[in-house]
Formats: sequence, C-alpha cells, structure tokens
Amino acid sequence: MSNSPCINWGNNAVVSNATDLDGSLRIVEEVVDMGAYEYQGILGLSDSDGDGLLDDWERQHGGNQNPDTVCSNGVNTVLEAYIAGLDPNDPNSKFLTSLQQYSPQPVLGWNATSGRVYRIYWTTNLLNGFELIGSNIPWTVNSFTDDIHSNGAGFYKIGVELED
Repeated sequence: MSNSPCINWGNNAVVSNATDLDGSLRIVEEVVDMGAYEYQGILGLSDSDGDGLLDDWERQHGGNQNPDTVCSNGVNTVLEAYIAGLDPNDPNSKFLTSLQQYSPQPVLGWNATSGRVYRIYWTTNLLNGFELIGSNIPWTVNSFTDDIHSNGAGFYKIGVELED
C-alpha cells in the first residue's frame, strides 16, 4: 500500500530476483521494499513519518532518525544537519564560515550545499536581535559582500533553508 512504512526501506544487496512474489518489478524507485511485495507506485521525495527529514536522506544516514537528537558533531540536531547539508554521523561535519575584511566591504563565506538557500543577518548588539541584509542567496553562491556595513563593528548570522 502507498502508506506502508516498508516502501524503499529494504537492502538492495540481498535482492536475488528481478520480480516480487506477484511477478512485479522487485525494485522501484532505486531501493527495494522490505517484505515479499514491491509497491509499484512512485512516491518521489517523501517524508513518510512526518519528521521533516526525507526518507531517502534518512536511509543514506543510517535509517530512521530522531530530528531532535544531537549529531555526532556535538553542535547541531539531526534536523539542523539535514537542513544545512551536514552528515549527522561525522563529528567533523560542520557549517563553516569565514569573514574577510576587504576594504571597504566585508565578505562572508561558507560551505554551501546544493539545494539550499541562504540569508544573511547583521546587528551591532547581540541583545537587540538581527536585521536581514541578504536573502534568497542560492547555494551556487557561497559568499556575500556586505555593501552596507563597512566599519566591521557588528555581528553576522547566516541562515540556511531548503530550496523550494
């Protein structure tokens, strides 16, 4: 059935037949279903458990993940790692940033990931909140030049979202 939690959760390495017990294709959508029968419909990018993590991403990172668990990097939750394009199982997988103070404009840089868009925020005081100074920056651009604040007296924050 289309709502089965077994769809696309099998192990392709143990498939010995090209068809299931009904004679239908054994692998649809690149990953075999668990059990004796293969769902023949196309689900596409799905989040069958509604946790905000695509099933395919969870499969690639060790199975069903709890989005609130802290990753092995000790900083991000699994959901934050998913959104930022990090590997939740790699303690060295982190969202890295840089700031170059070129005269007269500062340039921020980061390790961009495909399928993401970025936003840049700035403030002079961390207690007053941030103002948005750059938005909808595609993942193909991994830097931002701040044409507004040239004196360097402030703080930046980089936000990341999944591309629509």
